[in-house]
Amino acid sequence: MHVLWIGSFLSRHRGSKGVSESLSENLANEAISSDLASHFENKILRLFHIVVKILCTKADIVHIDVFSGSAFTIADIASRIARWRNIKIIMTLHGGKLQEYDEVDAKRVNQVFSRADYLQSPSQFLMKYFNSKNYQVHYMPNSIALQNFPYNRSQVEPFTILWIRGFMPVYNPKMAIDILSEVKKKFPQAKLSMVGPDKGLLKETLNYASQLNCREDVNVVGAIPNTELYTYYQKHQVYINTTSYESFGVALVEAAACGIPMVSTDVGEIPHLWKHNENIILIPQFNKEAFASAIEKIFTENDFANMLSKNAAERAATFSWDNIKPKWIQLLQLKNFKAV
Repeated sequence: MHVLWIGSFLSRHRGSKGVSESLSENLANEAISSDLASHFENKILRLFHIVVKILCTKADIVHIDVFSGSAFTIADIASRIARWRNIKIIMTLHGGKLQEYDEVDAKRVNQVFSRADYLQSPSQFLMKYFNSKNYQVHYMPNSIALQNFPYNRSQVEPFTILWIRGFMPVYNPKMAIDILSEVKKKFPQAKLSMVGPDKGLLKETLNYASQLNCREDVNVVGAIPNTELYTYYQKHQVYINTTSYESFGVALVEAAACGIPMVSTDVGEIPHLWKHNENIILIPQFNKEAFASAIEKIFTENDFANMLSKNAAERAATFSWDNIKPKWIQLLQLKNFKAV
């Protein structure tokens, strides 16, 4: 079995690996070989590389990561070529904005999806939406390398807040600054660590922190390898997730595995995977006061924080590769995919 994975595989540039990149490595141990396209950051080079790969591949299956916006064009072009070459196509639907994209251009979405032999998504939210539109989308949750995210709450530094995402609009880094500023009203010793690559908003975010007089309490770490993230999860007291959209939320699963109590916006897939006040605290979007109140509870109520920690770790363990692997093996070994 040979699979050609189409998506953005930029770990050599950004440190962390995407879901499909990790999948290809894990499946190599199951006698399933892989090619990846593409590792180029430049969009034109990336598209050219993808086109050449599909034209030349001897793969049994082309797997395409499907996102909204300009990334949808890659799925469109890749699926056209793979269909022309009569190669089986699996599409995995990502991105919390894919529903909005369909509402704007349903005809194009239908054209692309109709080329797939099999549609799946790690998002129950997206699955239910597109199934209501008469597609047949199957559920395939993402997995994490659980061994890279060991549970440990013995090294926690008090009054520390952790934010891990790219500095871009969808993840609202300035909201993290608002939350810190609000928390400092009761806990002036509070600190915020921000981990992730600059996607255009780093300078603006730091200027905003200066405006709110909390720049000295913000530590910007930058992008780090995925295998080193656990050290940050283990040392901080609270993890905040300020995203506007979420199709699965691998970062939440990784954080949960390490046991850090989590506070997150209640968007997209998140309420489908996590339970409020059981393994996470869910907050209405852009409500800094509610975020601060939740963080205060974690700072001051040890029993509650420990309960969130242990329950979240148990939930994260269900997404280990050992649990998800049989689903992928079964899918890739199907001789006839169901029609979509």
